Amino acid sequence: MEFIKKVWYKFVVFSMSLVYFFMKLLPTQNKVSFHSRLVENEEPLDFRLVREEIERRDPNCKTVLLAKRIPKSLIGKIGYVFYLLKRMYHIATSRACVIDSYIIPISILNHKKDLIVIQIPHGMGAIKKVGYQVLDKEEGSSEVVAEEMKMHRNYDYVIANGPEAGQWYVEGYRIDPKTINLAGMPRIDYLRDSKDKIDPKVKEMCPTLDSKKTIVYIPTFRIGKGVETEDLINAVDYDKYNLIITCHPNNRIVSDNPNVIISTDEDVLYHEWIKVCDYFITDYSSVVFEAILLDKPVFLYVYDFDEYKEKRGLNLDWFKEIPQYTSRDPKEIIKMIEKDKYNLSDLDSIKDRYLSARDNQCTKEIVDLIYKN
Repeated sequence: MEFIKKVWYKFVVFSMSLVYFFMKLLPTQNKVSFHSRLVENEEPLDFRLVREEIERRDPNCKTVLLAKRIPKSLIGKIGYVFYLLKRMYHIATSRACVIDSYIIPISILNHKKDLIVIQIPHGMGAIKKVGYQVLDKEEGSSEVVAEEMKMHRNYDYVIANGPEAGQWYVEGYRIDPKTINLAGMPRIDYLRDSKDKIDPKVKEMCPTLDSKKTIVYIPTFRIGKGVETEDLINAVDYDKYNLIITCHPNNRIVSDNPNVIISTDEDVLYHEWIKVCDYFITDYSSVVFEAILLDKPVFLYVYDFDEYKEKRGLNLDWFKEIPQYTSRDPKEIIKMIEKDKYNLSDLDSIKDRYLSARDNQCTKEIVDLIYKN
């Protein structure tokens, strides 16, 4: 079975390479293409900020967004082949490609020597193990796929927010440490610039925002199972607190409690909730760095810590980093919040190691990488 898979993947790579050979004969345009397979026809925030800076600096530069998830159905996958051809055309004719995830044609094909590929990881840091760190695990790729499909190859730059965060990508992508660029993610600029601006939809969804303290809970995506929320929901005193739970689109959360506000990015983008919260709860999600960046009191509710560590693996152990704000017990998390004695200086070490990017320079420095070449 493994031999058949290898033969199939080699055929795929050969076929795409043959088509791409002729595409590369087309002239390079003054164009930057943006590629994602994590969203469907939506422009991620980091992409938007880079695009706007490019358009400000070089109005004649064309920008193209290609954002499409790999379909689950067989018919959908067949149709996706034609989308891959579209990706390949734009890669072959772009001066630079900006990506936020493993993009098949970026990694498996041989590109023009002057093409620049910049990977801006979709998360602020790899708290969960990624890429080659999770080969053959339940939530990872198989070694056969990684080897034959050249996973995470051909990157000129991988953007990280701090030196230790960069090391996660060196291990997870198996790349040369020199590939890591500590410019920092564009969303850092956005969060710092807009931290005092409130999205009108936030107040519309949460009318008691000004009269109660607000707790925001953003759990990470869990493959094959939902997120357990009821114990935390039942532990909150709704006379004193708003509770907003914002969930991953593949982990829809439902609650019968009328006091709880369930939100998705389709309602309000998750970072808009982080900006207005008084207390922030998560588990293994990299959004924790966005909350730390905005000086929010952060609590780690890790009810399935042992299972998750075994099943997926973690680069960051919260029980070692900030044990005083980490618990498996939701009631204990709420007690920590009610004490209201959070010391934000406890997060300074995390900021120094994982969030060292300079103020308001991240987007500019990434675009500099395109134009200095």
